[in-house]
Amino acid sequence: MANSLNRDLNNCLVVLGREHYPDDPKWDDEENRTVLTTGGFGCNASTMGGAIFVRDRWGKSWRAEGHQVERCIREVPEDERAIPFIVNVMSPAGVETYEVTAVTDTNATHQVLAIKGWENLPRSIGMTHDDTLIEVDGVEYAIAPKAKGVSE
Repeated sequence: MANSLNRDLNNCLVVLGREHYPDDPKWDDEENRTVLTTGGFGCNASTMGGAIFVRDRWGKSWRAEGHQVERCIREVPEDERAIPFIVNVMSPAGVETYEVTAVTDTNATHQVLAIKGWENLPRSIGMTHDDTLIEVDGVEYAIAPKAKGVSE
């Protein structure tokens, strides 16, 4: 069984079980445990894998497991999935800011890389795993997306 509900969970709002996050009091609030599923084998009832990729209320994307799903609230229509992100491109010369609409912070970063013409350049994950590092013509850039209007 790929998830505890044994059903398709692609693009659904689901609530994750509180017991899976015992050390962090922010998970006491069900609203904080409500996430949008964005993919993974655990979203499909008929697969063996359990990984579910989610976006939380702060716009952060991360991996959960299918057995952590407590209940499904509803399927989210395609036109409601994307949210606005502010993406900062930082270099020694300063900061450029872009506003894009995307389903995940990773998608937002990819959109900005495409805008700048950098989509095919090699890149790495930053120290906090929230940003992307890329070198262009000897200059290092850090690209950091954040959901617009959301604070942790």
